Amino acid sequence: LGALYGGQTAAESALQTAGRADMTERTDVAMEESSPEQRRLLRETLSQGLGIVRTPEAMERARMELYALRKKGNLTEIDRKRLCVGLAMLESALARKESRGAHYRTDFPRTEAGYQKQTVAVCDGEDIKISFAAPEAMPGGVEA
Repeated sequence: LGALYGGQTAAESALQTAGRADMTERTDVAMEESSPEQRRLLRETLSQGLGIVRTPEAMERARMELYALRKKGNLTEIDRKRLCVGLAMLESALARKESRGAHYRTDFPRTEAGYQKQTVAVCDGEDIKISFAAPEAMPGGVEA
């Protein structure tokens, strides 16, 4: 359910953003610029750090690997965007100090009522800021 809701929220946000940006410039060429090696590294690193059972060591190791990958450079625009999303996922998982749903943190095995909020990740190209917001405080809030 979390994935379905998150997908819906992401789609709504993308549609709102599309109203502010000219999406007609996006072509299949941008997708072809993505590096298969970078996609593989990102996929493997996220799989190791963001499994169902999560340890602080694995998440931190994955986080450091992605930041190191970003520093290497030679990334296409789409690779940079994918990397930003991957880092946002890791930063969000590290900030949510609880176990919830299908994800279990070995260092925080219980569900905490204080985290019954949506995780908000904002990437400015360099830093990722994580915060938590009640669903009704989000753009296009959720109806109960």
